[in-house]
Amino acid sequence: MIICVAGYPRSGTNWLQRLIVYSLNGYVPKAVIVNPDRIDPNHTINQFIKNPNKDIQVVRTHHYPDHLPKEVTHFVYIYRNVYDVIFSAYKYFRFYKKPFTNNIVIKKIKNIYMNISGNDPDFEKKISIYVKKFCKGELSFAKKFGKWDENIIEWMNFCDRNNHKATSLPYEQLHNDPCKMLSNVFDDLDIHYEKKSVLEAIEFLKIENYKKQIPDDKTTLHTMYKGQIGLGVEKFGAEDISLINKTFGNSIIELGYDTINDNQ
Repeated sequence: MIICVAGYPRSGTNWLQRLIVYSLNGYVPKAVIVNPDRIDPNHTINQFIKNPNKDIQVVRTHHYPDHLPKEVTHFVYIYRNVYDVIFSAYKYFRFYKKPFTNNIVIKKIKNIYMNISGNDPDFEKKISIYVKKFCKGELSFAKKFGKWDENIIEWMNFCDRNNHKATSLPYEQLHNDPCKMLSNVFDDLDIHYEKKSVLEAIEFLKIENYKKQIPDDKTTLHTMYKGQIGLGVEKFGAEDISLINKTFGNSIIELGYDTINDNQ
């Protein structure tokens, strides 16, 4: 069985992938995740399977479904509120893409990450420029994976056509009740699981527990930290929110999210 976790960048694919891996395969201290690499159209699935003897492999991607190898048997698509996707991407690509050298650097970057506007006098200007580029599809990842709404629409249509092997879930619900949402995913795809293993995976992947088990895994520090809900809205100006609503408003509503009033 090969499960592909898909989603737009900064929508929780890394976290969901690990939740599924540890829920189904269990966890051995010091072991690495089954497959930390992303699938892309230029590779075959065999280049991504690091433990061929495992019954269940879990890979992840940001690409469209028609780009993926035919060997994938199950698909799980995760989507996230566009306001938080934009702000998370801004934070991540400005700070967490910097090399990790030691724990002091990690702590410093994390402090910046959680207080992004901080003492930066040009923050409002920088975030507005970023919002404009995101909405126009001019950022580097949009050139690979499409705009936020394009990626979601393509995947949701795929899930509707292939509901026997594909399902979707909102990041916010996984964030609020991971046990219920993971159970729903496994039930939808008719995958056997033990609730005890799901609960253990959730507990293990809390950042404070993960760091104790794998203290040297600096590269996943940012991915293990569950993104905050609604933080992006607090950082955007009225013009930013208005542009986001104008660009993505229909998709925001269709996905069950509320558009934010630009007077807030």
